[in-house]
Amino acid sequence: MNCFGTRSVRSYGAVSLLCCLLAVGICGCEPRVPTGEVTGKVTMAGQPLGEGTVVFFSKPGVPAATGPIGAGGEFRLETPVPAGDYKVAIQPLSGAAPTPESVGAKESPKVEIPPKYLSETTSELTASVKEGPNTVAFELK
Repeated sequence: MNCFGTRSVRSYGAVSLLCCLLAVGICGCEPRVPTGEVTGKVTMAGQPLGEGTVVFFSKPGVPAATGPIGAGGEFRLETPVPAGDYKVAIQPLSGAAPTPESVGAKESPKVEIPPKYLSETTSELTASVKEGPNTVAFELK
């Protein structure tokens, strides 16, 4: 008989097996979720929207990703998003950093976004994101 006894050797084997299973679980055996990068343009009455934020929602009240709208109406979501369907809101900037054009201006131009586009529940804007690059366009009326 060894110094560990028969039961101890079995216990060490069970503990080793449990550790291996935990290590495999921690290492991420989950399947990879496909993601997409989203760029696009926002226009209102045919003209580029000058400022604001595009917000993609995967669930009501839960933003999945956001991206600022540039002077030409163009935007890029700041992070890749899982492939799928999203409701979209267009919201005004809050606490925006000054741009070279706004420095020295008496008052920065304010973009009036129609109220219906401020919430994902009323905007009626949607986007389907596929794996890889995606380009979308939103026309506000």
